[in-house]
Amino acid sequence: MRIGTNRWIGKVTKFVDLTLRTVSIVVGAFARADPTKFPSMIEPYVAGLQKGWMLPFVLIATPLAFWASSKTNRGKMDKVHGLLDQLRDHTFRNQNFDNEQNGRVTLFKHHRYSFRRWPIRGGWLVPVERSGESTRNTNAIFRAPDDGEESEGVAVRAWSKRANVYVGALPNLRRSPTEDQFNEYAEKSFVSVERLRKKPPQACSLFGIPIEVDQKRWGVIVIDSTHPSIQQRCAKDCMRQLAPILSIFLRGA
Repeated sequence: MRIGTNRWIGKVTKFVDLTLRTVSIVVGAFARADPTKFPSMIEPYVAGLQKGWMLPFVLIATPLAFWASSKTNRGKMDKVHGLLDQLRDHTFRNQNFDNEQNGRVTLFKHHRYSFRRWPIRGGWLVPVERSGESTRNTNAIFRAPDDGEESEGVAVRAWSKRANVYVGALPNLRRSPTEDQFNEYAEKSFVSVERLRKKPPQACSLFGIPIEVDQKRWGVIVIDSTHPSIQQRCAKDCMRQLAPILSIFLRGA
């Protein structure tokens, strides 16, 4: 999947929403009008509008279009993207990377269902936004069931515990890893060896931070780095300042 691919959907639903609002104003104006007071050429159309399907259609479709537009509008997530960039820059301000993806921040949202994984039901953490402009393609979807013992990955551990989870000094699996290194990485990061073998991750350190909106669990932020450690204090200080703003943007998202 690619993070942020539904931007075009938001544009379409916004256009439909604005169009239906305009139509509803026109239809509402004619709904209670007396057709006989209009010119003879227009009178049958006004009468037909009052008796036909247009009025009930607009009454039903307009609120549905507004709901769809609010759910697919990327305006808030664009602002969230800016906050993730701030968190990345503050956390890694004293570290140099060869590539943007060597130090990044990813926001995961909890969903009860996910059609990208099996079983569909049971709870999943799905990436919805990421710092920077590169590495938008990802298969990092983690199962997050109610039973914390069945959780996988640092993201889900942070979600389940409702507390920060840090893992550092992970072995580099991109450079001819041994069986012991796979086992060590799997044990420390709470991911199966089988999953690691399919696509060895680049991160050598991970920091999961649970996110709440209106005092309810919403998702998790995961900071990952190719360096063996992440400056936790810098990340915590920045999150302390950004959390109230982030919560406002994520409300209803």
